Amino acid sequence: MRRALPIALLVALTAIGCRSTDPAPFDAFTLGTRALRDSADVQARSDLEAARATFLDQVERGEVEPFVLGLEFPGPTPFDAALTVPSDPDGQEIEPLYLQLERFRGALWTLNQALVDYAELLATLAGSSTPRAESDSLAADQFDTLAVELNAALAQATPALRLDAPRQRLALISGTATALFRQAIESRRRHHLEAAIREVQPAIEDVGAHLQTSTELLAGGVQTQYQRSFRALLTDPALDRRSRAEAIVALNDRTRSTLRTLALLDAGYAELPAAHAELAAAASTRPTGTAAADDFARRATQLRQTVDRLATQESP
Repeated sequence: MRRALPIALLVALTAIGCRSTDPAPFDAFTLGTRALRDSADVQARSDLEAARATFLDQVERGEVEPFVLGLEFPGPTPFDAALTVPSDPDGQEIEPLYLQLERFRGALWTLNQALVDYAELLATLAGSSTPRAESDSLAADQFDTLAVELNAALAQATPALRLDAPRQRLALISGTATALFRQAIESRRRHHLEAAIREVQPAIEDVGAHLQTSTELLAGGVQTQYQRSFRALLTDPALDRRSRAEAIVALNDRTRSTLRTLALLDAGYAELPAAHAELAAAASTRPTGTAAADDFARRATQLRQTVDRLATQESP
């Protein structure tokens, strides 16, 4: 999982926050992206754990042989290890679902963390309160590295999330946006920050759409797991009619709650572009209010609380 923005960069950027820019909507945008990141990870972890349990059940029933649990060491370094991937009768490899979801969860976190890093960058440029630096020369130099890291995170996550995105649209911060951000850093002029945010807007719309697609894939995983659990309950010889009915009703309740939570997550990602667009207005000389950013943060925070409550209810 990706690290947060380097402290040195945050400190240096804060010292040069653009003059007269209200940091409140930028703080709200950052809060919202963090809440969405954490909520998505909780649900991805839940899907992964359910898929792993299903796989172990298949091994127990003899549907999958235990040898597939063994590790392979494919190199190129002696530190690389991977689980054996079984093959079907035609010799085609069949990767267990839980391994796919493990990779999916990591990629989803990476993509969300890149968004959080970007939000933190904007908040700092807008003058959010962090310790002041002795010099601002380091910030402009480090920004290029940060932009490369954010773009690399997006490019890395997209294939693992099984998203179809043209390569030319993978950059979160384009060369033009990088130049505008550097001007904002060096000149401390709010119109440069406004222009940079507007330049990034199409990429944010792409990222929001990718994250909505990822949420739909998680919902598909929930539905698949429900069908497997439902069939298992119907055929479990240890259950009498009353116990079977109670178990199915409980499964239905959990599944509906999870899908409602994912619907809220999807809605949060749908609001992302509008909240980001509002930041450009906030950085302009003609502020138009912060309703979109405030709503984005509020709903994302409520979602995080809902996810935490559901996770607590499902804990043994």
